[in-house]
Amino acid sequence: MVINRLFVRFRRQPFWIVTLASAIPPIVATLILLLLYWQTPDWQYPALAGIAGGITLIHGAAWFIAWKWSHVDFATWLIATTQVLSAVAAPLFMTDYWLIGPFLLAAVPIQIGISDQLRRMPMFVVFTLFGAAGMLAVDLLALSDRIAIFGQPIVKVLVIALSMLSIITLCFLLWLFRLRPRASHRVHYDLATQQSLFFAAIAAASIVVVTGVLVNQIRQSQIEQVGENFQILAEINAERVGNTLEEQVDELLSLGRREIVLQEGLEAANAAYPESREETQKLLAERERLWQTSPETSEFVLQYRSNPQTIELSRFRGADLLYNNVLLTDVKGGLVAAQGEKPERYYFGDETWWQIAWNKGQGDIYLGNLQIDPDTKVTTIFIAVAIISPQTNRTVGILASQYDLRAVQHEIKVATSRGTGQVTLLTSDGRVVAGQNESLIGEKAWSDLFSSEIILPEDGRLSTKSDWLLGQDREDHPAVLAYAPLKTTSGVKLDPIRTLELHILVSDTQQNALAQVTRSSKIAGLVGLLVTAMVVLAAIAIARVLTRPIEALTTTAAAMSAGSLDQRARPVGPIELVTLAESFNTLTGQLRSLISSLQDQVEQRTAQLEARVEQLATLNRITQTVASFHDLETALGAVAQEMVQLFHGHDCGIALLDEEHTALTVVADYFGGEGLTSTIGVKIPLADNSSFQEAILSGRSMVVPNAQTNPIATLIHGVMRRQQVECLMMVPLLARGEVIGTIGIGTDQPGREFTPAEVSLAETVAGQIAVAIERARLYTEAQDARAAAEEANESKSAFLASVSHELRTPLTSVLGFAKIIQKRLDERIFPLIKERDARTERTITQIAENVQIIVEEGDRLTALINNVLDLSKIEAGKVEWDMQPLSIAAVAERAVAATKALFVHKNLNLIYDVPDTLPLITGDRDRLIQVVVNLISNAVKFTPEGSVTCRARQVYGEIVLSIMDTGIGIASEDQQTVFEKFKQVGDTLTDKPQGTGLGLPICKEIIEYHGGRIWVESTPGQGSNFSFAIPILATNTVRITEGDFTVLVETLKEQMLKSSMRQKNILIVDDDTAIREMLQQELRSAGYLVESAKTGQEAITGVKLHQPDLMILDILLPDMSGFEIITLIRSIPQFMNLPIIVLSIVEDKDKGLRMGADSYLLKPIDSDALLQEIEKVFERGYPKRKILIADENVELVRILSDMLSQQGHDVVCIQTEELIEQIETISPHMVMSSTHLTEHHDIMEKLRTRKDSLSVFLYQ
Repeated sequence: MVINRLFVRFRRQPFWIVTLASAIPPIVATLILLLLYWQTPDWQYPALAGIAGGITLIHGAAWFIAWKWSHVDFATWLIATTQVLSAVAAPLFMTDYWLIGPFLLAAVPIQIGISDQLRRMPMFVVFTLFGAAGMLAVDLLALSDRIAIFGQPIVKVLVIALSMLSIITLCFLLWLFRLRPRASHRVHYDLATQQSLFFAAIAAASIVVVTGVLVNQIRQSQIEQVGENFQILAEINAERVGNTLEEQVDELLSLGRREIVLQEGLEAANAAYPESREETQKLLAERERLWQTSPETSEFVLQYRSNPQTIELSRFRGADLLYNNVLLTDVKGGLVAAQGEKPERYYFGDETWWQIAWNKGQGDIYLGNLQIDPDTKVTTIFIAVAIISPQTNRTVGILASQYDLRAVQHEIKVATSRGTGQVTLLTSDGRVVAGQNESLIGEKAWSDLFSSEIILPEDGRLSTKSDWLLGQDREDHPAVLAYAPLKTTSGVKLDPIRTLELHILVSDTQQNALAQVTRSSKIAGLVGLLVTAMVVLAAIAIARVLTRPIEALTTTAAAMSAGSLDQRARPVGPIELVTLAESFNTLTGQLRSLISSLQDQVEQRTAQLEARVEQLATLNRITQTVASFHDLETALGAVAQEMVQLFHGHDCGIALLDEEHTALTVVADYFGGEGLTSTIGVKIPLADNSSFQEAILSGRSMVVPNAQTNPIATLIHGVMRRQQVECLMMVPLLARGEVIGTIGIGTDQPGREFTPAEVSLAETVAGQIAVAIERARLYTEAQDARAAAEEANESKSAFLASVSHELRTPLTSVLGFAKIIQKRLDERIFPLIKERDARTERTITQIAENVQIIVEEGDRLTALINNVLDLSKIEAGKVEWDMQPLSIAAVAERAVAATKALFVHKNLNLIYDVPDTLPLITGDRDRLIQVVVNLISNAVKFTPEGSVTCRARQVYGEIVLSIMDTGIGIASEDQQTVFEKFKQVGDTLTDKPQGTGLGLPICKEIIEYHGGRIWVESTPGQGSNFSFAIPILATNTVRITEGDFTVLVETLKEQMLKSSMRQKNILIVDDDTAIREMLQQELRSAGYLVESAKTGQEAITGVKLHQPDLMILDILLPDMSGFEIITLIRSIPQFMNLPIIVLSIVEDKDKGLRMGADSYLLKPIDSDALLQEIEKVFERGYPKRKILIADENVELVRILSDMLSQQGHDVVCIQTEELIEQIETISPHMVMSSTHLTEHHDIMEKLRTRKDSLSVFLYQ
């Protein structure tokens, strides 16, 4: 129950779906934060989870308030306030509040718009702006121990995507519920809200753009300043390290110059060398050998490890422990003294460092061989300097030592602790030489940076300039980086120092380095938000002031539209609004006057319409009365009564004009009063009767006031007085443009005259009456004509039978004796004449020819009499038919065999093409053989040379047999008459008739009895093609339908009347509108009347309503198939002959024709081809149907028999008990009976189990 109530509320109020969509994110956030706290127990996680949970609880409370007390407005305010306060409090706990705070604020105005508080949206925009400003203010004052909830980039992207999805969902809901044209809760913004939002949008956009540009410029300027500061710091530290290294070089230089012991040792060593270079080399080589092979305690080694020079070097190293392994060499590179570990070599003259320091005797400085101990993280460099003799100012030796860079490490640590960021000494490949974190010494922590083109350009040499950049630190955090190569204050020993390719790098995260920049940007943003909020607030106030007069005018207009027309608009505000209000008040006054006038007119018109409705209802009753009575006189009497009631008259009379147009005879009347004598049968002469003459001759209605004394009604003054008629209305009855009678309506109210509207109504009724009278006349004439035709036909048949009998008797004698004479002459007389001259031969020949002529003409006259008798029997229905399933091939074979001699006699070729595999047909074998024989005989008769072809094919649901010849052919104007009785083609003045003219009519009667059709196609000079088609033996089950007898009779009547119309009516059945329209245009252009239907049910209704002459039917319809429609129509007696042309995309012609279609065409089809097919169907006409009527009601049987016989059907009437027997005997196409037949269960069972194509129609 609760769920149902919630569902109803969801549909009625968008508040519920909006709050549901808004509650999902905080619920998810609460669960995620609690999960994070379980993994990392920081106090910020539960705090934020509490905020998210609070938002969720507030949503639940808002739901409860809105559901329990229906305070939707308060609940909406509560949720919006909670979201704004949550966004403001978020910076207290998290640094990445910007990922969720803006979205919480942006959702508020959208939620308000969806919740049907559109007027409050501008104020909520201001509220949201103040919330955003508060969020920035809290961030500026927030604690330093905040955490980053969404640390990973992928998490940040996911959170932004979800937030955007939430905003997009709310925007979609706003469009769905409020802005969509067909939205269930669509609303229109009022002018004040529109103006407020418009001004707010412009102001906010302007301020945001300006603030954004200024903040960006200030931020860029401050970032430049920070970068330059970092660069200066890098340069200072580079100089400090360079000065330290320079000091160590100076220490060695000073040692070599000030110590006399070293000078003396070098002078002695240099002087001890031989003058010959080769001897010197040998000496050095020998000493190198001894150095490598002698132990460290040997006398040779000790002289270099314990001499005075070594002692002095040890004293120097003791003063500065950062020096290790100090050694002294002479001018040849030979060892003079070595402090520390034993050197690996004695001779150093080929070492690079020695050669650089010797510099060809000029003396120089060498710094290099940077080494980092991976275990102790101690970095050392090798320093070598030339010793210059003070006396001679010449280089007398080289002093070298390993130098420990821990002093440099100390300097860098001091610089890091004092300055901003971290200071690191790096090699050219990015390895750390010295830095705050000693664990990184020796590691390639900055290799990516030094591989870039910023520090290492394309020439592969390190940049000698300092610079800064925004990049990534070694932990991929956004950072500010500054670098500088080593340098010295004096610049004297800069080149040797730079050969070390060391750089000072100062780095710090952008968050730390640009903290002040970010703070300045936030302050600028805070100011911008506050200014935007104030400007938007001012814009809202201005919009309210501007729109208040318009709202007042709108309120007045709404009150007026509700019906309060006495409202007046106050002319306040700008001059334009004052003018508008005054014009509005003027228009209101005019509108009140107009409405008052219209109300009076509406009342009058309503009264007229009510009267008209009553008249139309009476007219409808009159029309139904005319249609419901089969007896015209009874119907006209009822109409006269209705006319008196319709016009509130006193009496009404209906008179018909006689054939001579000299008098009117009253056929119906009605009097509203009592004691008046009926005038039915009274004749009213037209001579000297101006009132009736004018109505008859002009065909116009007339009103005769003062009918008892008016001169124009002199001849009927007596009648008017007896009937107390004061005013008379005469209305002519018009049928097919001619007057066939009049209706007279009188009133006994003094002073009343019939109005033109009443005259017009009476003319309408008169039109209906005239149509009914004309139909009755046509029906009577048709009945009389049918009776006369039947009587004439019976007389003709009796006459033909009598004459044929009277002719046959003497003709038999004449023909018999003529043949006897011919036989006697040939056998007895002519052989006795022995002597024959030319004259005798001529006489014998002439006598033989004359006798032969008598015999041939007698045979021809006998054939004529037989054909006349056969035709008369067929027309009279007295021929006994033996209908059996048979093969058309067997019929064709017998016919060809019977006429084979004819081909031999005329030397013609017979082409026989009748397959044995054709389906069976139902027919009279002998009669069909008679047809084929007649067609073959005619073909041989009119074919002088060539051939005759007998061919049979299955075409859809029929077997078509054709007899084709190459004879003289038949002219097109004669092809329509070849099947008429006693008609022979050709020129009767020049061509002797070659037959009786009854052969083809007999063939036509036989074929039509079989439910088929026969036709001819011929071209003069080329030959003729006579063809007939007979339906294939059907295997369908019996279809039993029911209907109303009255409707059946009325439909048959309408069909009889309609059959005389020349213009054909076609019903189009297709569910495609475009195809229906195309066919309608084409058929109407061809002169047809067109109706249309788009479903099967509409098709059945259209057939019954419009009774078309032909139907064009599609197979694929929405409610039933076209095949079902064909079956239904063929089971209705009134429409079983309706021609049906199938026009469809379904390729199933066999089924369509088997079901009863007359033609089957496939879409698309050319319009001309369709019109030709329609013409062919109409030319073939309707095949005759055999109908069996079984009913004990003689009157009903008579009516049905007459109707169906007039349509050309063969009708047989029997008793119900004879039904099954007669079905087997005559094989009808349809059985008609009353619904009482269902009481005969045995008969119904036998009908249902039949396998032929019989249709049964039961009427009630």
